[in-house]
Amino acid sequence: MTTTTETRSGPNLAPAFLDWWKARRAEYKRRRLLRRTRIDLSQLDDVILRDIGLTRGDVRGFDPAEHHWRWG
Repeated sequence: MTTTTETRSGPNLAPAFLDWWKARRAEYKRRRLLRRTRIDLSQLDDVILRDIGLTRGDVRGFDPAEHHWRWG
């Protein structure tokens, strides 16, 4: 008898791959958002930061002189 995680030929790797792929895409989207936005994330509310997948310790703000985010 087969289940959703196992097939006759062996384990079904699709669920694990899909979880990995979704996490990879979410990280890519988060980083793209950081690259494109010019606002100072340190000024955002904690709830907004959580919604975009960040915490207060992840970012200190955008340094225009360095043209990249300084990570906390």
